[in-house]
Amino acid sequence: MTTQSLVGLFALFVLWINTLLIVSAALQSFCAIGARRQRMRPLAARSAGVGLVAGTVARGEPLARRMIDQVGRQAAGSAGQQTILFHDRGYRSEVIGGALRVGDAELALAAPGAEAQVEVWVDDATLAAAATGEDAQFTAAYAEARKARGYARVVIAELRPGQRVWALGEVKAGRLAPDATGELVLSSFDPRAWCVHKQLLLALFIVGVLVTAGACTTLALWPPRFGTVSTLGGALGLAYFLGVQPIAVQLRDLGRPPAVAILRGSWRGR
Repeated sequence: MTTQSLVGLFALFVLWINTLLIVSAALQSFCAIGARRQRMRPLAARSAGVGLVAGTVARGEPLARRMIDQVGRQAAGSAGQQTILFHDRGYRSEVIGGALRVGDAELALAAPGAEAQVEVWVDDATLAAAATGEDAQFTAAYAEARKARGYARVVIAELRPGQRVWALGEVKAGRLAPDATGELVLSSFDPRAWCVHKQLLLALFIVGVLVTAGACTTLALWPPRFGTVSTLGGALGLAYFLGVQPIAVQLRDLGRPPAVAILRGSWRGR
């Protein structure tokens, strides 16, 4: 076997190791989302147990909130427009307390202890509205963004009375609380639909990665070795190797639970 052939086989080995590592990470995310979805057993009104209830915020000013700590840095926008680019520094969820109206019943929700694993999921539209800054404050914010420490802010999105909410926890004696594991999720959208959507994306990604890697390998090994088809396969394999990693990173970010989903964003002066 020639040196050229050995180098080619080593390149294919590296390609498949990288592919299998990416597929393994995607499968772990797929299974984790699936396990969470299984816990979202719908509970009917006035039912008890651990599962998912859907209702309307009856009391709570607010019932819960999601907070994102951000820092903004000066950036040049189009045509020299003053712009602040934001990067996330941390994510927090907090339940203040109140009640949910589920059918003809009302479930009281008290602020859980520090040991509870609270997650507040907020839809993109609500987050975008919460992250919109006041035009009158831009000049002062831009001056801070020019400094080394940047402009710090906290984006707060809230679940307020009258809003539709899905809650995952334990229902008992007219009260909603974290389950035995300490988990409590409050969401402004159906979390089961989110799980299905993310699992579908992950499944398509896994199939696409394996099919693409297999096609590149088949072409690279097409006889005669290092002929036109084989060389094309090698070039496509290199392009796949370089392109699949950033795509995998983006997909990983998309699969993050909504309580820690990346927001970032920008603020442009007028």
